[in-house]
This record gives sequence, structure tokens and C-alpha cells, in this order.
Amino acid sequence: MLGNTIEYAYDIRFALHEAELAIIATDWDQIKHVPLEVYCTHMKDSIVIDGRNCYSLQEIQKYPITYFSIGRPYVFKDRPNDSLVKESGE
Repeated sequence: MLGNTIEYAYDIRFALHEAELAIIATDWDQIKHVPLEVYCTHMKDSIVIDGRNCYSLQEIQKYPITYFSIGRPYVFKDRPNDSLVKESGE
């Protein structure tokens, strides 16, 4: 059905290489334990949509990642640490 439109990667670093956006749709331990610097160093733009809330907001704020999670404030990478977290809908 999808033909050659899907590329599989056996290492998340290859999957994230030059990506503009990552969507986390599973809470598998293999994903939850990916160091956050992997997103920063391998992606073109470190934008993460976390549908499973795999990372704590406190930990995300330590990295230059724009982060959207479910039912929690979102985090922008281009703001100073004291104003990173913003409530959804503002």
C-alpha cells in the first residue's frame, strides 16, 4: 500500500538525521531513554511532538529543543531558561 514511501532505520540517530520534526508515538523504553542531546545534534531543527510524554519538562528545558507534549505546557528552544515553558493555548 505505501510502497517505497517509508524508510526504516535501525538506529534513531539515522532516523533523526537532518529531520525538521520528530513525532514520538510510543513510550517504549528504547525511545524514553534516548538522550535529549541526540535530538539536538542530529536534527536540522530540534522540534519534538511527544504524544506519550516520555520526557520531563524540567529535563527538556536544559536543551535547545522546541517540545510539544500532551496536556502539558510546551517549551520553545529560542527563549531564555526562565521563560521557556508556555501554557497550551496562550
